[in-house]
Amino acid sequence: MSTAEFTAGSAGSTTVRTSADLAAASRSRWMWLWRVHIYAGLFAIPFILLMATTGLVILYTQPIQDALQGDLRTVAEVGDTPVGLEAQLDAVRTAHPDIAVTAVTVPVDDRHSTRFDADDAGTPRHVFVDPYTAEVLGDTDPDGDIVRLANRLHGHLNNDVVTVSLPTVSALWDGGEVMRDYVVGDLVLELLGVWTFVLIASGLYLRWPRRTREEAGWRRFFGLEVAKKGGLAGVTCTASAASP
Repeated sequence: MSTAEFTAGSAGSTTVRTSADLAAASRSRWMWLWRVHIYAGLFAIPFILLMATTGLVILYTQPIQDALQGDLRTVAEVGDTPVGLEAQLDAVRTAHPDIAVTAVTVPVDDRHSTRFDADDAGTPRHVFVDPYTAEVLGDTDPDGDIVRLANRLHGHLNNDVVTVSLPTVSALWDGGEVMRDYVVGDLVLELLGVWTFVLIASGLYLRWPRRTREEAGWRRFFGLEVAKKGGLAGVTCTASAASP
């Protein structure tokens, strides 16, 4: 049985929309939202994969660095008593007289070496020292390892040099300049983050149960169908696509 919707127009006119018209409009709106969802996925999924991969590298920084630079970050033999930091610092200055030590990181446990952060004429260096013998194990460029690359990609897409001048609303309350320089990598990440929210919101709407599926409720929303057989409840996971 067909239904009709009456809409009052201007000058007393009446617009009649049949159930077929309503269904066509619903399908059109549904397909439009599907296209938005697909385009959002094309933008957001590479961003999500990048954030997930670099985030895992950052999360497991210690074991990754130990695996790749074990000869520098770990000691060959654990001693009884470590020597003082002054003696280790003197060893660094003896091995590298032209660099300036700026910081020191003590070992996280008895297996790891002491790390001295240094500046070599504007170039950062990490110098590693055996805390038991004060032997300089070697030095590395901190910007050249995979962990630092993951941090740069995760933070600003490995691009913190190229900037663009844009207006900012914060000038309304901090009294600063209206036009300010922003890192392009940061802006790209924020834009991709917005597309991620679009992907999530459109996916939730597309998956949300419709009136024709009210009996399924939240179980259908999460892809679960419950059926009772012989007094036992069987749960079947489905991957059916949502439809209007």
